[in-house]
Amino acid sequence: MFKNVTLNPVLCHGDYHFWNTIISDDNTIYILGWEKTFIGDHRYDIANTLILGYSWFGTDFKQPMLDAYQNTSNKRIEHLECFEALLSFDSFTKMVPLIYGADDSHIRDRSFG
Repeated sequence: MFKNVTLNPVLCHGDYHFWNTIISDDNTIYILGWEKTFIGDHRYDIANTLILGYSWFGTDFKQPMLDAYQNTSNKRIEHLECFEALLSFDSFTKMVPLIYGADDSHIRDRSFG
């Protein structure tokens, strides 16, 4: 399916989700945690946020989130399923060592510190 996808390089956050944002008293949104930033397609960040959202809110989270993004940006997101599949596979392959008993203390220390 990626043969039909035109990539548009932009600055990607790399770990965009709700916990990496702060909303000030005057409703200004600040985005935190830029250590995973890279140049890539914007659908990477969208798919990553959706996949994280599935684990927190279930898959019913997808359509309201996508609708809000598309209505705000006035753009339809095409081929998002390719990026969701790629990120799901990437997430799974990162977990394989843990499934086989690798030390996960570095993950727990950062996640629950």
